[in-house]
Amino acid sequence: MVVGVLSGCAQRATGPLDPGEPMGSVVPTVQVSAPFSDGFTELIFSGSEPVTIDRVVSVGNPDELKPVGALLAGDDRASAAIQFDATFPPTDPDFGTLMPAEGATIDPRPGPTFTSWALVLGYEVTEPGMWTRKGIDVHYTVGGEQFVAHLPAELVVCTPTVAAQCDEYEEGP
Repeated sequence: MVVGVLSGCAQRATGPLDPGEPMGSVVPTVQVSAPFSDGFTELIFSGSEPVTIDRVVSVGNPDELKPVGALLAGDDRASAAIQFDATFPPTDPDFGTLMPAEGATIDPRPGPTFTSWALVLGYEVTEPGMWTRKGIDVHYTVGGEQFVAHLPAELVVCTPTVAAQCDEYEEGP
């Protein structure tokens, strides 16, 4: 008897969510155990069918950079994406009306002002240091079909004890 093992990697379709170009950001220094908001990521959908966000997953971040929530900001926000708020959920009124991302069923375009939704992620640093998230996976459903989009969105976070490292990282070589 011959037993064969097939191995491979399933292609992860992005569907109507544009993953965008790779991007990265360094947020201001944060305190340990103080939740903060990262609102730099835009969700840009093509098509006209409603989209249900099933799950939002931070990718490549260490345990010391703990996700604490995911929200969506729609058409009443002040700009396409708002980088940072020192609280989560954010208290800055520029974020506009926020709703939980997971389980939300949304129109591909939030309204006449913006052609995207802003994904606002909450994080908490649990230990002093410099911590990095590599990206975000958005699991969603359109017309009964499920998709996963990997958004290449690096985030670098530093606590006060290593703030100089973040400054150097931001300036580059």
